[in-house]
Amino acid sequence: ETGWTNGQGLTVGLMLLSAATLIGHFVVVAVARQRYHERLAEMRERAHELGHGDLSTTVPEAADDLGSVGRSFNALAQRMGRMLQAQRDLLSGVSHELRSPIARIDVALELISMEIGEDAEKQELIEGIREETALLERHISRLLEAQRVGTKRVLLKRKPLVLDELVRTVMQREQLRLDKLGWRVEVDLKLGDAEVLGDENALDRVFSTLVENAIQHATPSEGSGQGPELRIETAADSDRGALVTVMDRGPGLTAEQCENVFAPFFRIDQSRSTKTGGT
Repeated sequence: ETGWTNGQGLTVGLMLLSAATLIGHFVVVAVARQRYHERLAEMRERAHELGHGDLSTTVPEAADDLGSVGRSFNALAQRMGRMLQAQRDLLSGVSHELRSPIARIDVALELISMEIGEDAEKQELIEGIREETALLERHISRLLEAQRVGTKRVLLKRKPLVLDELVRTVMQREQLRLDKLGWRVEVDLKLGDAEVLGDENALDRVFSTLVENAIQHATPSEGSGQGPELRIETAADSDRGALVTVMDRGPGLTAEQCENVFAPFFRIDQSRSTKTGGT
């Protein structure tokens, strides 16, 4: 006769049960490890978002060690958000408060100018003070603009506009100052009546800033034998878009500086000179 006894059958059953339990344990461990790695990947992604300025990002908070790290991460993001908001509020408040005394100074200068009359030397002194107050006003406007952009509530008002006309308007506005400073300016506009979809005020600010940048950084040193030059071109690109090129003879930027140059208040010149300052 062949076959298993009851003892043999029980032994085999226990072995199968043990094997099934062991396999089940391995499956649970594998699933847990997979979930653990998924949570780590999610935390890395959230840390990446935080590093790029998204302070609203959060990670799940579970009742384990990884969840404890998540709670610390969320608390850090909240503290950073409060600190940056306080900084923005301070910048905004100070900038607005500074405009009132500047307006009073402008009125006082106008009254003084009327009293001085035709005295050329004194009028030149008054004009120098006006230029300084105008510079201060531009810095305040840039502070407010930086604060406004930082809130991420900027709503661009895009509409069709003739780009060549906008560039021409900006250059006509800047021409008097460029002539006074001895700049040779070339403007080559090739788009004609072609329209683009954009925010006219924002684009005006971009082009004006590029001209200002050239004046601040691309003026040749004395004795170089070379005068300051600026060239602005417009052209159509291969994707039916528009390309605006602004060229000067400045020192240029390194690759590292190109990565940082759009950060608020970043300066190539760390001396804090008012000639190279900006936002």
